[in-house]
Amino acid sequence: MLANQARRFGEVLVDRHVLSRDDLETAIGESERTGQALPPVLLRLGLVGSKDLTAALADQLGLRFIDFADVAIHQDAPM
Repeated sequence: MLANQARRFGEVLVDRHVLSRDDLETAIGESERTGQALPPVLLRLGLVGSKDLTAALADQLGLRFIDFADVAIHQDAPM
């Protein structure tokens, strides 16, 4: 992720109250130091879970996030 995109994505996580601003700065620093994209750094450091990352990405893209672990799928829905 480019630095600007990473920061914007991180701000989405901060706005969603799943990441503190201090943790975002730590993760961005680690991302820049290692050259690894921000999302894997956040996961590796245990700062954000994969579900929160996916929900934030959906939010950033203007998509609705549905967690099928929490939403029952209708029995007649095609598989």
